[in-house]
Amino acid sequence: MSNRPEHPHEFHPDLATERLQLIAQVVQDEIGRAMGKFAGETKVGWSRGCTVYEGVKNALETMGLSTAWLKYQQERGMAYSVRIGEVPIRVQRFDDEPKPAMDFEKDLSRRAKTQVPFPLGMTRLSNCLVRIEFEIVGDEVRCHLRVWNVKEDDPVLYHSWELGTVAVDAAPADVRLLGRAEAVELPPADFGVDGAEQVDDNDESDVG
Repeated sequence: MSNRPEHPHEFHPDLATERLQLIAQVVQDEIGRAMGKFAGETKVGWSRGCTVYEGVKNALETMGLSTAWLKYQQERGMAYSVRIGEVPIRVQRFDDEPKPAMDFEKDLSRRAKTQVPFPLGMTRLSNCLVRIEFEIVGDEVRCHLRVWNVKEDDPVLYHSWELGTVAVDAAPADVRLLGRAEAVELPPADFGVDGAEQVDDNDESDVG
């Protein structure tokens, strides 16, 4: 029988389901806005992906100003991370492997005092990568919390929890602008959003 925790807070007490679902809702809303903004257009995968990335980034930064358990941290260039309690997290697509840890994330993980459960016993948070990952399946946006074991050379998925699913057309379609950043350096391609329409295979502007 697996001894993996049934709920995220059993992995780490700061990862309350209500907190994670609020962040997942931010991601789903921003995807909905981007899909609404570019509805009916083709060859806009890159623009749509950047819109989602910037929308989520700005929304989490604003949310962190008034939310005690959420802290936003600017990383290199346009990259960022957030902290839920003492747990550093990055938001990304539902990929096969997690995006690498950024400087602030590494520092927080090293300083975290809480030990977390792994199949072979307790381990340090610095041996884990915690990611909120999204995927678009048909007209739905699904969010997951995934924890990766990075104690060895190659990341190994430890566990995944589903955080919720919403229909894309149910998310707000207006585009919210929250202190748009002036920097022009593009972030890592975390937010390639293919969308519902077919994208030309020769379109190199698609993020990711």
